[in-house]
Amino acid sequence: MKSASEILLHLSLISGIGPVTIYAIFSAVSDLASIYDYKVNDWTALGVLPSKAVLLVQGLADKELLNQELDLLQKYNISYISLADKKYPALLKETYAPPAVIYWQGIWHDFTAKTLAIVGARKSNAYAKLCADMIVPEMVEQGWHIVSGGALGADAFAHEATLRANGITIAVLGSGLLHWYPSQNASLFHKIKEQGMLMSIFPLRTQPLQGNFPARNRVIAGIAQGCLLLQAEEKSGALITAKYALEYGRDVFAVPGPIHDSLSYGSHHLIKQGATLVSCGQDILQTYDFTYNKSEKAVLEFKEDPDSDLLVHLVHPASLQMLFETTQIPLLDLQERLFNLLLAGKVQQNSIGLWQRA
Repeated sequence: MKSASEILLHLSLISGIGPVTIYAIFSAVSDLASIYDYKVNDWTALGVLPSKAVLLVQGLADKELLNQELDLLQKYNISYISLADKKYPALLKETYAPPAVIYWQGIWHDFTAKTLAIVGARKSNAYAKLCADMIVPEMVEQGWHIVSGGALGADAFAHEATLRANGITIAVLGSGLLHWYPSQNASLFHKIKEQGMLMSIFPLRTQPLQGNFPARNRVIAGIAQGCLLLQAEEKSGALITAKYALEYGRDVFAVPGPIHDSLSYGSHHLIKQGATLVSCGQDILQTYDFTYNKSEKAVLEFKEDPDSDLLVHLVHPASLQMLFETTQIPLLDLQERLFNLLLAGKVQQNSIGLWQRA
C-alpha cells in the first residue's frame, strides 16, 4: 500500500494538476489511498473541475508515472518530503496552496531554526557582495540559516558568504534536482550539499523554465522568518520575492544603495513601503530581540511588561483577526490595547496594515 507521501508525490507528477488542487484534496480526503478508485463523478462531487477530474483519473491510473520518479530518487540518492510529513516546514505550510512535495539533497535543515532569505538581482555587483560579506557572518554567528535561490549574482553572494562563515545555507532551485540551474553554479551547489541543502518543488527532470521561478520565489519567502533584499531593479524577481514575504507577514529588510544606480531602485521602493533599512546584521537581529536575544536583561524587561501576553504574539506581523484568534482577548479589549500600545510606541502597523512590535 502506498504511503500518504507517495500518493501526494504521484499527484504532484500529474501534468495540469497544481498545488491548489492537491492541497484541496489533501484537506478534504481523509483516506488518500481511496482516490485511486475515484471516477470523474467522484472528483466533481468534491468540487474539482471536470477537465481536472479527467486528468486526475488518467494520471492516477498511470503507475509508471510514480514508479519512474521513485526509481530516480533512489538512483541519485535524492530525498523528498510531503505535506503529510511532520517535518514539512511549518511556516511554508501556513502559506496559500503550499507545494505538495519538496525534494532535497544534502543535510536536512531544521526549519524551526532561525532562517533568513537573502535575495537580489542576478546582475548584482561588487556592492551586493560587500553587503553580503558584512551582514551574513553576523547572522551566522547568532545561529541563523540563510536561504536563497541559487542564482548568479546576489543569491550566489549570499550562499558563498554563509559557507565562508561556516554557516548553513539552503538553495531553492527553479528546476528539478537532476537539472541544476544555473550550470555555472555547479561547484557552489556541490559545496552547499556538503554544508547545507539543495531544495526544489519540481519533479526531478524539470527543466529551468521561466514559469517555474515565481513558484520558487514563493517557497523562498515562505520558509523564512524574514527576507533581505540586497540589490534589485524596480521590476525584478527578487523584488517579487520580497513582496511575497510581505504577503505572508514576514519581516522585510532592504539594503540601500547609490541613488544613481538602477539596482538600488527596488530596495529604495521597499524602504519607502516600510521595509527596515539595513546597514549591518544588527539591524536585522534587533527585530528579533524578544524572540532570540541572549541578553538576560532584555528578556527580563519583556517578561515584566504587563502587555507581554499580547506582545509575544507580535514576533511576526499579524492581522487583528489573527491576534483575536491566538490571544482570545475580547475584540473590543484587543482593539483598545493595540491603540494604547500604538500611542506608547510599542507597536505599529506596517505598509499592508499588519500589527507588529515597533
